[in-house]
Amino acid sequence: MLTARRTITIQGAGATIVDGVDSVFDVGPKTRLTLSGLTTQNGNAKSGAGGGVAAINANLSIDGCAISGYTAPRGRSFQSEGEGIANFGHLILENVTVAENSAHTGGGIFNDGHRVRWKNVTIAGNSTINGGGGVFSWPKLGPTLIATGPSYGHPELRPQNFRMSNSIIADNTATDSANDYDGWLYSDRYNLLLDNSGCAINGKASTDIIGADPLLQVLGNNGGTTET
Repeated sequence: MLTARRTITIQGAGATIVDGVDSVFDVGPKTRLTLSGLTTQNGNAKSGAGGGVAAINANLSIDGCAISGYTAPRGRSFQSEGEGIANFGHLILENVTVAENSAHTGGGIFNDGHRVRWKNVTIAGNSTINGGGGVFSWPKLGPTLIATGPSYGHPELRPQNFRMSNSIIADNTATDSANDYDGWLYSDRYNLLLDNSGCAINGKASTDIIGADPLLQVLGNNGGTTET
C-alpha cells in the first residue's frame, strides 16, 4: 500500500502493472494524487473501501489507467464500498477502465464526493450485493434539491460538479438494485448506459444512448497504453 499525505504524481510506462495487493493507493485529507499509465489489479481493501484507490477529502486524478479484479475480503463483503475506487473527495477520471471488481455497494466505484469529472471512462463487469454494480453515487438527490445549494454537508452539490462524457457503463450486476449506476448523474454528452433503472440523468441526456448493448469484450490489449 502507498499512503499519500502530500502532492504525489505517479506515472507508469503504460505496461506498468501493480498486482495482488490491498488498497494500493490510500490518499489522505488535503492530498493531491495523480496517476497515469498503469494497471492496478487483483487485490482487496482490508479497510473495507477502495481496493484499488481510496481517497478521503483529497484531490484524485487518474488518466490512462485500468483498475480491475478487486474483491471484498472474505467475511467483510457486507461492508465493503467501491472495491475499484472509493472516492470521498474530488475525482477526475480520463481514459480509465474500471472492470471486474466486486463489493457490497458500488462494485466498481463508490462516490461520495464534491466534484466529479469523468471522460472516456469504461465501467464494466463489476458486481455488488447491494446497489450500483458499476457505480454507487451518494448523496442520491434529485436535480431540484442539488440545484438549490448545499445539502447533506456537501457545500458543492450542484449539477455542473457531477459531469460525465464519452463514457460507457454496462454489463455490471447488482443483486439488490441498479446494475450499472445507482444515483444521480449529470451528462456532459455522449455516454452509453445499458441499465439506467437506478439512475436519474440530467444535463445533455438527449445525446446519450440508453439500453443498447456495447458488446464489450474482456480486458485486453487493444492498442492503447493500458488494457481496455
